[in-house]
Amino acid sequence: MFTLGSRTCIWLGPLLVACSGAAFSGAETDSSEEATDAGAVGRSGPDAEEPEPEVGGRPTGTGGASAGGAGARPGDGGAPDSSPSGPGGSGGASDPGHSEGGAGAPGTEPVGGAAGAGEGGMPPVGLPEPTCPGTAPGCVDDWVGAFGRSGAVDGVAGEARFEVISGVTSAGGFVYVLDNQAVRRANIETAEVSTFAGQLNIVGAEDGTGASALFHNPVGITTDGTYLWVADSENFVVRRIEIATQKVTTLTGRLGEAGADDGGPGVASFEEMRDLTYDGRYLYLVESTNNAVRRIDPQTGTVFTVAGGNDKGLSDGLGPLAEFNAPRYIEAIGPRQVFVSDTDNDRPRFCDGSNNDGGGLLFVTSPLGDDPGFQDGIGRSALFRRPRGLAFDGKNLLVADTDNFVIRSVNLGSDTVTTIAGTAGVAGHQVGVGTNAQFDKPFDLHYDAESRALFIAEGSVLRRMYHR
Repeated sequence: MFTLGSRTCIWLGPLLVACSGAAFSGAETDSSEEATDAGAVGRSGPDAEEPEPEVGGRPTGTGGASAGGAGARPGDGGAPDSSPSGPGGSGGASDPGHSEGGAGAPGTEPVGGAAGAGEGGMPPVGLPEPTCPGTAPGCVDDWVGAFGRSGAVDGVAGEARFEVISGVTSAGGFVYVLDNQAVRRANIETAEVSTFAGQLNIVGAEDGTGASALFHNPVGITTDGTYLWVADSENFVVRRIEIATQKVTTLTGRLGEAGADDGGPGVASFEEMRDLTYDGRYLYLVESTNNAVRRIDPQTGTVFTVAGGNDKGLSDGLGPLAEFNAPRYIEAIGPRQVFVSDTDNDRPRFCDGSNNDGGGLLFVTSPLGDDPGFQDGIGRSALFRRPRGLAFDGKNLLVADTDNFVIRSVNLGSDTVTTIAGTAGVAGHQVGVGTNAQFDKPFDLHYDAESRALFIAEGSVLRRMYHR
């Protein structure tokens, strides 16, 4: 036990300190809650019960180019591993009424990260520093932005401010994110954040170069290394950005018109777009209201519904025979092979068109998950709770198991699910290695193969995990 100003503090572990009275951290603190639907445009539907992170009003998705691919998917089966079950957390980053911080003993407030605990902000002699090396395997740290400190400021590392980070992808040594009505990027080497396209907090529907382009609640983003593609949700179109010139053009969709029509540019329509991914040939888009996976030709802008498109449900099958329940995120693992976070069905679903027998349609199966819960295991014995973001590291599918507050890894050779980061059932925010780290509802994920880092969007901070 030690004193800090007028407060009495105790070390709860190598990365966590608790003090009586107001929470204290060496970083900036703020009593305000995490952003929750700020600027939302009269939304109802699948997210009416639980708001999600918004970019000026819309929940978001991930993407990221996936080069190469896995072979045929293994089947289900196997015995579950023993692990804790049941989340019992205290809410998440976007839940109204939930403020920053994790669970602690009555009368104390846990503080994660680089908390100042002794003279000069250092922990008392004999206690480890509350941090982990960024290159330590499994280390989860705060990379750019600041947890619980929202805003719209470019800068380096923790000086930058985000409202709520949504889609994440990477190309050419930069991480690109969607936030505050704009495409922003961070240099992977220096962590310097700048605005790449659009204008912070300015809504519009303009093609153009850099700041002359305007978006309205952009959500999913993906890339092939030459172009970025963005689901511009409230404009109901997909935009294309040439990275070298920052030139933004509209690829497909009907500006200002929601719908579910297939066809070419000016004919195709979308509603509640969530996320984009690229399989090396086609873009795949997931929509929550339409409960559909749409395929987009990035060269012609032609749109084709390849799975779902019905009322919400839970059915496997080819193309329109499949049913989803408010799917949120999508990730390609190979040509014509994608996983979808079927969030309200509490599981990732596999969509496969690699045999090319379905005329471009995807065959949807449910190899993972069952009823909502938390359990590591194999195939259907593993349990998830409203998963969101997905990433692929070349071997494993990485899942933001949002309402369990953890990151899961799925070995695609065996369908074995393990928890690699976060503390199941504990909503908090803590720097740490693996399951010693804590999350307050992780949403989007992206794996950058060059840096071997997993980037994790968590409200107003983008976190980094040294993964492989």
